Amino acid sequence: MKKIKYIDCPECNRKNVELRSNGLCSRCYSKRKEECSVCGNLRGIYTRDENKKSICAVCAAPERPKEICIVCGEIKKVHKRDKNDGAICDKCYKCPKDICIVCGEFKRVLERDDNGNATCGSCYNPPKVMCMVCGDIEPVAKRDDDNNAICKKCYERPKEICIVCNKLRKVKKRNENGMAMCESCWNRIRAATDECFKIKRLLRSRMCDAFKKYSIKGKIMSSKKYGVDFQAIFEYLGPCPGNRGDYHIDHIIPLCSFNFDDPSQVKLAFAPQNHQWLTKEENMKKGSKIL
Repeated sequence: MKKIKYIDCPECNRKNVELRSNGLCSRCYSKRKEECSVCGNLRGIYTRDENKKSICAVCAAPERPKEICIVCGEIKKVHKRDKNDGAICDKCYKCPKDICIVCGEFKRVLERDDNGNATCGSCYNPPKVMCMVCGDIEPVAKRDDDNNAICKKCYERPKEICIVCNKLRKVKKRNENGMAMCESCWNRIRAATDECFKIKRLLRSRMCDAFKKYSIKGKIMSSKKYGVDFQAIFEYLGPCPGNRGDYHIDHIIPLCSFNFDDPSQVKLAFAPQNHQWLTKEENMKKGSKIL
């Protein structure tokens, strides 16, 4: 059995780490690059030859021959061979194709029955049973220790009794005692204590409403891809100049003036400089006009 040596790495200064080579830990050794003695490129050290010269991972790996894949019919590197020595490429080996027992077409296999018959993704319909959490008839995502079915929605985010509203809902967060809170209650509690979260939530809601009113395509990308930065808007606005209940966040150039099917117009509409604090009375008087 190989004896493991531990050192204090001189490069990353980590203490008592496993020795890899050249007096370095594995992390620092893997980052070190040398000129490969085979290809001449500056690459990470994979191994060394008899003369202690560096060899990169590309040159050290055995070259796989290219042949016609028996599945896709394309000339690619051989990943594996079947019983008859037929070549199978990487893609077809990982996602094999077979005759679907339902549609009879040669497609990628998603499921096989007990007899080995293949079913493609288009024809596969997972069985639906009653979910033990929500009670809906849905496809099974997982079963518990007692073999009770759990649907995908409940498995990804389990449902519990919310400690605030006392309703069976998906768990968003838990308090210090591990008690569940649903998304609505969590957002409401956080908005009451976190002004930044409250304003960002308000602006996101306003953006969604604007897309519904002034766009044909609707919101097809995330806010970041439109170039909208809600944190920058919050910092530009600064603290409310008075009682928060007496002020509104106003768009200097109204949202109805922009084309929300044009990403550049969306960015302009929600640019930080297009926002200001106005009293309720001033905002209602202004309406959709540019002052």
